[in-house]
Amino acid sequence: MGRERRRMLTAVLRIFGSRFHQYLDQQIEEARQKARTLDVKDNLARMLVPPVPVSRVATKDQELDFLKYRSPSYVGPMSDSVAEETLLALRKANGPKPFDAKTIAEIALNSPMAYITRREGDDWVLDFAGITLFPYQPLTVSQFRFNLEAETFSIIDIGGRTHRPGDPTWETAITHVMAWVTVGIPSGAHNWVHFALPDTAASAEERMKLRDSNVSRLLAVHFRFTNRINYQALWIQRSSANAPTFKKALVPWLHMPFYEDQFRGGILRNTQRHYAKLVDHFDMPRSLDRRIPYFTFLREYYEVCARFAEALDPALEDDAWTEFAGMVERELPGFASVPRAKALGVLIWQVGVVHICDHLTYFPYIMTYGFMKVPQSFSTPYTQRDVSRWDRWKTRNFANAFVNFNPSEGLDQRLINVEAYGFVPDSVAGKAALQFKSDLQALDARLSAAGKAMVPVDRMIQSICF
Repeated sequence: MGRERRRMLTAVLRIFGSRFHQYLDQQIEEARQKARTLDVKDNLARMLVPPVPVSRVATKDQELDFLKYRSPSYVGPMSDSVAEETLLALRKANGPKPFDAKTIAEIALNSPMAYITRREGDDWVLDFAGITLFPYQPLTVSQFRFNLEAETFSIIDIGGRTHRPGDPTWETAITHVMAWVTVGIPSGAHNWVHFALPDTAASAEERMKLRDSNVSRLLAVHFRFTNRINYQALWIQRSSANAPTFKKALVPWLHMPFYEDQFRGGILRNTQRHYAKLVDHFDMPRSLDRRIPYFTFLREYYEVCARFAEALDPALEDDAWTEFAGMVERELPGFASVPRAKALGVLIWQVGVVHICDHLTYFPYIMTYGFMKVPQSFSTPYTQRDVSRWDRWKTRNFANAFVNFNPSEGLDQRLINVEAYGFVPDSVAGKAALQFKSDLQALDARLSAAGKAMVPVDRMIQSICF
């Protein structure tokens, strides 16, 4: 690193580095303050939308566990990475790479945007009606329709007007779609993965009395940190509460166009809609459309998780499972009737595969193309060449801090670290865990050889922890 670049980096770190340490110092106290009003906010939320389980304040032990292992992983993205991004912006080197309709089609089929993409005749339809958003920046796009074989594309704006290649508004329309894809994944499409079921399961696991059991050993690994991170995401909102004020504008990673209640309202509605019929959720993995590459990838890993759950099932204690399932049932009626192996297979897949893969398939797209600000309608010409360095700076800082996974020093959270379960060696549970690891690695090798390993198994982690 040259002397001048090092000097600039040091200056930027002085500005942003201390802010993160102040942020850590405030975490526990602010969480406690929020907890005092949680019941009121919960009641208000339930008045606004049909009932859905919401994240509860973390226990003291959960808070300390998170602060010890996970909080330090944010230091780099909120200091060094901000400095690096600042240098790129100052050099005018952070603009989005050129993209077109084919780029957006690729994102729709190979990332969490697949959750709101469906087949309609010969076309694929990325339909923003599939998620609920309440941004203060008006949503401008309704659908993006495409047929890659025929190379036909169209965009329907929020007013119902159709835009096609060759139209004067086409480049503006494409730019708007990219912006709303960038916003829509973390604020809508990914909500069901994080909230309601994982919250409820994490809370139930933490309250279990039969802790000296294989059920508890398994669940403790897969729900570690979940209650704390989801409570922060729903109620504290360090990554999303972004009122359009000068103070908020100075925070490098705050950029999504939501007040805190707007962001929370979208989460509650999206998760309520997803879990309205619980049995459908547990049937979901094998119902995913194999014509969508992302779904094919996820389904492959589900089969491995399902085999693990089946092999482990004989080693699980009935009384411990009944205790856990009963607590989940009180929040999500119908859970107790789901066969145990099936429930565990889906839970492990959801928190250990889907969550991290949603993040890591989205991350390269947001870093390469993503931005979040567009005019209020297509009537104002705005193309990718108009995207500002400021928009890209804040978008990439958000992605570095909250989309990418930054490992915890001294803690191996990889999904293949089955030793973390603490099962007795050579027992039924111990053998099942080792076979799970072997199967995960074998699938990864097969997918890698075929060029279809969207996320390497070595980067998959055990729980929702960021």
